[in-house]
Formats: sequence, C-alpha cells, structure tokens
Amino acid sequence: MGEVEKRVSEILKELGVPCHIKGYVYLRDMISMAVNDFSVIRKVIRLYGLIAKAHNDTRSKVERATRHAIEAGYKRAADEFAEYGFAERPINSEFIATIADYIRLNP
Repeated sequence: MGEVEKRVSEILKELGVPCHIKGYVYLRDMISMAVNDFSVIRKVIRLYGLIAKAHNDTRSKVERATRHAIEAGYKRAADEFAEYGFAERPINSEFIATIADYIRLNP
C-alpha cells in the first residue's frame, strides 16, 4: 500500500467509515485515484466503472456501497465530517472530491 492509500485510510478511519464494508475499499480506491488525477472527479460514473471492473462488480453496486459507507461514517462521526466542511451527509462525488482535494493540499 502506497503513501496516498495510507493517508486515505487514516482519514476514512477518522471519519468513522467502517473498514469491514465493501464501500470502504471502493472509497479508498476512488479517492486515491482522484488524488493522483483530479480530473476523474468530473466523471464519477466512469470512476464507478473503473472500480467495478477492478473489483469484478457492477457500477450500481459500487455506487450503492460507496453511499452506504459514507452514510455509516456520517452516523458515527458527524462532528468529524463537519471539520472537513460537510454540514450534512455529502453525496458520493462531493465526498470523494473534498477528501482528495484535502490530501492534495495537505500532503
């Protein structure tokens, strides 16, 4: 695991995202991809497809698992989400973009 993936994992843990659910792995991979190439954020559907292919799953399952992981984290750690600027539970693309941008600006 590279440095970016470790940093993403630390932040997801801080935000209460449970590491035992599929969405955690999908989020870690998508955020890492966005850190390395922020342009993937513009086409989240394509990003879902890339992750689905890498994990032998479908786009809809990746989207749903990602949403579930964010919801679970938000229920556990809403105050920590607020520290990253989320007043309410963010949508998938907003969450991925915000965390990726944070990591890019705070190496």
